[in-house]
Amino acid sequence: MASVTQLMNAFEAVEVMDARINGTSLDVAKAELEALSRLKKAVETRIQAYREIAVEDGKAYFKEVWTEEHVVKGHYKKRFTWAD
Repeated sequence: MASVTQLMNAFEAVEVMDARINGTSLDVAKAELEALSRLKKAVETRIQAYREIAVEDGKAYFKEVWTEEHVVKGHYKKRFTWAD
């Protein structure tokens, strides 16, 4: 079975190949980040599916945990945005 790093590298290579051949460094960076974003979504979906299977098989369960409510004050957040 391939390691996560090998899978990630293979996925990224396929997704970014056109940008590396025909694009600028900015195109490559955008393509790589987009590929990694899609990979992250796919991995998160798979994690959720395996968790649900484990619960259905009785190997795990979801525990309800009480959390205290709290108020979040306004703050600045760094948001990644492409410069044109």
